[in-house]
Amino acid sequence: VTAGPPTLNQTITFAAPAPVTYGVTPFIPAATTSSGLPVEFEVVSSAPAGIAGIGGDKRTLTLTGAGTVTLRATQPGDLTRKPASPVTRTLTVGKKALLVSGIPASRLVGLDNPALALAYTGFVNGDALADLAATRPKAGTKATKASPAGEYPITFSRGVDKNYTFAPGPVGVLTVLGFGGTYEALLVDGASTPVGKLTLVVSTKALTYTGNLTLAREAKSITLSSAAKAPSATTALLPSESLAHASATWTRTTAGFDSLALAFTVGSDGTLTGSLTRNGESSFATLLGGRLLYAPPAKTVIPWAGQHTLALHSAFVTFTADEGPFPRGSGVATAVVSPVNGTLALAGSLADGTKLTATLKPWITRTENGALDQVGYVAWISPYGTRTESFLAGHLDLQPQPETARFPAGRRHIPTDAGLLTWKKAESAKDKTYRAGFGPLSVSVSLDPWLPPAAAKPARGATPAVAAVTLPQRLGLATDSTATASLTLSHGPDELDLGARETALPFAAILHATTSPTAATALTVTAPSANLAKWKLLTLNPATGSFTGSFVLSDQRAPLPAKPVLRTVTFTGTLRQAPADEPGALIGSGFFLVPGFSSSDEPVSGELRFTSP
Repeated sequence: VTAGPPTLNQTITFAAPAPVTYGVTPFIPAATTSSGLPVEFEVVSSAPAGIAGIGGDKRTLTLTGAGTVTLRATQPGDLTRKPASPVTRTLTVGKKALLVSGIPASRLVGLDNPALALAYTGFVNGDALADLAATRPKAGTKATKASPAGEYPITFSRGVDKNYTFAPGPVGVLTVLGFGGTYEALLVDGASTPVGKLTLVVSTKALTYTGNLTLAREAKSITLSSAAKAPSATTALLPSESLAHASATWTRTTAGFDSLALAFTVGSDGTLTGSLTRNGESSFATLLGGRLLYAPPAKTVIPWAGQHTLALHSAFVTFTADEGPFPRGSGVATAVVSPVNGTLALAGSLADGTKLTATLKPWITRTENGALDQVGYVAWISPYGTRTESFLAGHLDLQPQPETARFPAGRRHIPTDAGLLTWKKAESAKDKTYRAGFGPLSVSVSLDPWLPPAAAKPARGATPAVAAVTLPQRLGLATDSTATASLTLSHGPDELDLGARETALPFAAILHATTSPTAATALTVTAPSANLAKWKLLTLNPATGSFTGSFVLSDQRAPLPAKPVLRTVTFTGTLRQAPADEPGALIGSGFFLVPGFSSSDEPVSGELRFTSP
């Protein structure tokens, strides 16, 4: 049988293909014939896309690049159908987007940037970095050698490739590690007795520092600084094996002074550690509790800010067996924490009558989720001016105030058994009290928030009335705003000689209800003694909790009969809003100075205590 030529016609329907992106899965273009026979394709032109690869069935297209491709659709016919007229269409293959990210890197402040690199995400068809054109993106950052510590995004310049475009991916950063800020640490000897304080200011833009070294044995503080030249082991902070730390050493070899060698390390965790060698004595002192001081951001409200009362309770000997006479009674101060920067300002008196003023800066730590954790202050106070071996020093670590219903959220305190300072005073014939000096002594500390009395406020519109809060209520001694409160008043210590009229001193007191924060007198004393008229409360300031007063001692001196010797004894103290769970709580404390019988006699100090019933 001989077949004749095909006689039937057929046509191809081939719409313009929709654009695709390089990397698309191989596909069959959408084209059909009127006969139902399969359409075949051929590449007329692939320049400059590099598209090739008609499948074995001459239908599946595999794209190997981006560009414009001209496709011809054909159908050769069969025994009964004539070949279809070819149809030509243009296919646009867009470039694939690569996500470009900086590879994280780090360096220390003051150094050149390391070589920065980029990471690419989104390669297709087995492509790799080596397949990109030479004009690929280049990494960069705004950080310079003079930039302060922080994180700086790694950016990239525009690149050109035949098959890919470049888009920003997850941002990689260059971390400039630094230790900028102010650090403070106490210097303590082998017995943990303070011997000085180090203040260190590290630059935010370089591994350089300045600072002051205060030593109890020297009248003037010592200035520390690093040279502005290239870093060396004795002039600037050097990175240790871990970029999280940097160390330095400083020496003093000035003639006429002790030779000193200070070695210290600052860490990215805000710590300051090290040791001080004196005249080759390696165990002279170590840095204790060194911390980066808190520098709050602008407009930060310090949660533990506000008025407090501070009591330095009666000193005791822990360092040596025999220290001789030393002051008794509680040093007191008003303590105000600034709401702006958290500084703690102290104003009061020590138990030997010396004025106490100081401003301390805070350090803080945070939990893993960023919440405020610890708050503390490094105290090195010089109440005796530049006198050597004379100081009040230690750490004041504040704990969260547990009574959140009584005090605003965020307030803190120091329980009486949680704080300890060291007090030392050198001999001086010019002193009015304790000229022979004393110490080192231990002094326990309490710090409590103070809320002054508040007057009642009448209701106004939708605002409800607010009841008055009296001083006894603030002290936790009364629940009624009209009630007075009884206090136990005690004097001491037992071995202090107050003279013949010691038993005439009052031992009970009544605190009157008042809502005035400026009430001049709110405390009276009661006891069966003819000498009580001589006991006077000179001032009681409910706004701060401080009070002063006096009493008179009358003594007969041999030979009798003799005219009584009258001595006016002044006292200074502060009230305390003690935790409610303290039975027989200490509500107030202070000290009094008992003058001698003659102008040449030194006054001695005693203790004054108010406790709740």
